[in-house]
Amino acid sequence: GRWRRVQLSVPFNDWLDFVASVKEERRRLRLEETEARAGASDREAGEFSTQAERLVAEVSELKTRAADAEAALERATMDVSAATSRISQLEAAKEERDRKQTLETEAGENNIRYL
Repeated sequence: GRWRRVQLSVPFNDWLDFVASVKEERRRLRLEETEARAGASDREAGEFSTQAERLVAEVSELKTRAADAEAALERATMDVSAATSRISQLEAAKEERDRKQTLETEAGENNIRYL
């Protein structure tokens, strides 16, 4: 009953205009929400891009540091090799001195015995 009275009291075209305006307002709000989400997505994409660029720079720096460390390790290996070689030479020279000294000591003892 009441709905019928409301329908009869308001012209049909006014109802159509009201429904159309409500639909248009809803469409406009959805469009604003979509645009806001798109703006947020653009900002997030920009942030991700910035983070990716920073990470690429960090990886590049780490690669450079790794290459430097590898070169330093190679130099250290060469230094160790040279040091090992020098130690071997010094040990051989010491053994030769010790052998000569032992021979001289034995010769001196033999000379004392024969005197």
